[in-house]
Amino acid sequence: MNYHLKEPREDSYEKEFYRIRNEHDLKGNLRLTGKKQSTVLCEFVITSDKQFFDKLGEERTRDFFCDAYRFVMHKVGGEQFVVSAVVHMDEKTPHMHVAFIPTVAGKDRKGTPAC
Repeated sequence: MNYHLKEPREDSYEKEFYRIRNEHDLKGNLRLTGKKQSTVLCEFVITSDKQFFDKLGEERTRDFFCDAYRFVMHKVGGEQFVVSAVVHMDEKTPHMHVAFIPTVAGKDRKGTPAC
């Protein structure tokens, strides 16, 4: 009953993260060990209450999640930064997990525009 609005091309989120990072030449410091940690992947969980989805029905529920996915793509800078978007219909209340790489347009130390 679950379905993806965007399925990772790679077989793990970690591999998909590095594929996207390399493909889009994303820069930035990744500190994955030590005291300082970088946020390298974020997730939105989008849902409502069960009664809301019961009233919508199956087709309109899918439309709801498609609209929510488009909203998220706009907020995160585009689908190219989305690792995965999966709708869970097999639990009490439908919900969607959207995992994405947070990016900020900025400049490097030399003043060159960088993402």
